Parts: sequence; structure tokens; C-alpha cells
Amino acid sequence: MIPTLITVSGILATIIYIASYLTGHAFIATTAAIWTMCSDFLDGNVARILRQETELGAALDPINDRFFLMAVLGNILYLKGVEAVYNVWGATIIASEIGIILVVVITLTVFNKKVKVNFVGKIRQIGHLILMGTVLADSYYAIGRFAPLPQLRSVLQMMAFLSFTAFVFYLGRAFTICQKNPLIK
Repeated sequence: MIPTLITVSGILATIIYIASYLTGHAFIATTAAIWTMCSDFLDGNVARILRQETELGAALDPINDRFFLMAVLGNILYLKGVEAVYNVWGATIIASEIGIILVVVITLTVFNKKVKVNFVGKIRQIGHLILMGTVLADSYYAIGRFAPLPQLRSVLQMMAFLSFTAFVFYLGRAFTICQKNPLIK
């Protein structure tokens, strides 16, 4: 119950984040983004500690992750223009993340098996949060004046690498599930 509420609060915070950056409220957008990131780390850990892991929570968590990623890419698009994200790196990120969703959904619906998040998926998520955070922090608060930050193109390249690598690992896990559970015997 509590972990699912944390996840739902992260989804609601993402909605607040979107509304805030569209209306020019940078502080509210930042606060909502930070809560979304915190909820992503808290929900699963709290579920394990309280032994409250549920199917709903397991389904909502990756939705929250992808929703926030798309919201941040939308924010970057809003701040930097279409050409900032409309490139091979942005396309790779989006295609890989959609691919992960499809792999998870197809494996669950066809084989009734979960493709569990692995170490690579967690590294991808942490990497995305850090990289997106640097872009947004620089865009809203000009922190690049005080510390060297990677350029947006480099950030998107790193994010694309993380997303594509995670997609390949998810695909590999799904393939293993398919081999162990053939549809035709």
C-alpha cells in the first residue's frame, strides 16, 4: 500500500513537473522532479522492507520511470528547441525505452513471466537521472558557470548508450524466458 502510494505520488509529481515547466515555474518544476526521482528510489526499497510488493506497484514503477523520462525530454525540447532532441541520439533513447516496454509487456502477456529489472536497468535509470539533472540544473540555474558540465549532445549520447544497452539486456532476458517456456511443445 505505502510503496504504491509513493509510486503514484511520483507520477503525480511528474504531472506537476510538466505543468510547472510549461508555465515557467522553475522552482516548482525542480521540486517536483526531485520528488519523482526520490520516489523512484524509495518505492521498491520500501516495498521490500515492508514486504508489500504488489503486481500494481511492479507495473506502475516502470511506467513512472518512462513517463518521467519522456517529460524531461519534453522539457529539454521546450527549453532548447526541436533540433536539440530531434536527432539520432534522441531517437535511440525513445526507441530503446519503447522497446523495453514492449519486451516487458509481450513477455508478461504471452509467457506470463516478468522480465525483472537487472543491474544494467538500474544503472541506466541512475545514469539518466544524473544526466538529465545536469541539463535541467544548468538550463534553469546556470550551474555550468560554476562547474564543467557535458554538452547536451554528449548527455544525449550517454543516455542513448545507457538506454540501448538496457534494451539489449532486457531482450536477452526475454529471449531466455522464451527458450525456457516455448509456446509450442
